[in-house]
Amino acid sequence: MLNMVDVLYLHVDVTQRLDQLVFDPVYIRNLGMASMEMKSCFDFIFAIDNQVLDRICKHILPRIHHKINKFIVEQNSMERVLHTIHYIQLYSLSLVDFQREVLIKYLAG
Repeated sequence: MLNMVDVLYLHVDVTQRLDQLVFDPVYIRNLGMASMEMKSCFDFIFAIDNQVLDRICKHILPRIHHKINKFIVEQNSMERVLHTIHYIQLYSLSLVDFQREVLIKYLAG
């Protein structure tokens, strides 16, 4: 099953019709930018490949930023995703798989 990160990376700019489907406000209103990889039953990794993240930050988020209401981000991509552009409709930010020290650094800074 594809998560939203995969959908954006693989299907945007393929055809105009796919762009209309992918950019439909129903799908991107609540955007999950955390990709989970399961190493074992008790060990999960939340990370987005740098190439995927780069494309999304440079070419996709600027096109949809005004439609995003809720964002789910993980520690390794948060800074790039949130500093890419201003999200004028954003009212909810969920953080996934953050280490306490990193979270305190962001909140204090």
